[in-house]
Amino acid sequence: MTDAANCPEPPEGALPDIREASSVVSAADIDHDGDLDLFVGSRSVPGQYPAVPRSVLLRNDKGVFHDVTNQVAPALERTGLVTSALWTDIDGDSWSDLLVTHDWGPIKCFRNVGARPSPMPLKMPD
Repeated sequence: MTDAANCPEPPEGALPDIREASSVVSAADIDHDGDLDLFVGSRSVPGQYPAVPRSVLLRNDKGVFHDVTNQVAPALERTGLVTSALWTDIDGDSWSDLLVTHDWGPIKCFRNVGARPSPMPLKMPD
């Protein structure tokens, strides 16, 4: 039950039935259509640590979210044990790119080219 004044319940069918041990949700308009899409990162598989859980990318289509992970960003699905995520334009091309941190893993960057976030190596300065 939610407090309708602060956080109304979403309409029936607005969110896919995803049952993961999620740790973070990060929002950005990744497809430049004027609404916020979501990255939902997961940190664990209950009772199976350190198994890699499933993380998802949800595209917002007029208030209904669709899991498009396999179609547009398959590398995000098993990125690791996600601890945090941030959308930001790291390369100045006006598309929000995704930075993801992990337990027992590196910081990963997913460069968003035409609403398709793909792994991009991070280069540290010398």
